[in-house]
Amino acid sequence: MCGRCAIFTFDEVLEVIKEIELGATFNFEPDWPARRAQAFPNSTAPLIVPQFDTAIGVEKLESGSLAAREMGWDFEEG
Repeated sequence: MCGRCAIFTFDEVLEVIKEIELGATFNFEPDWPARRAQAFPNSTAPLIVPQFDTAIGVEKLESGSLAAREMGWDFEEG
């Protein structure tokens, strides 16, 4: 596992969720040169999480099937 990764803003994650639920294709890179934020161990980053029982699944993603949550970025030492 890498120690860091580039992340989206919370608003960008919400846009990605909307496009996934609509079945649209999306470009996750900005059209202009930009330095993306990075997540390092012990930081938080917005992640896409399901709002349904993943053991059962869903036939089709609909509005509200996915959500964005701020989650901790970390790893276990051991």
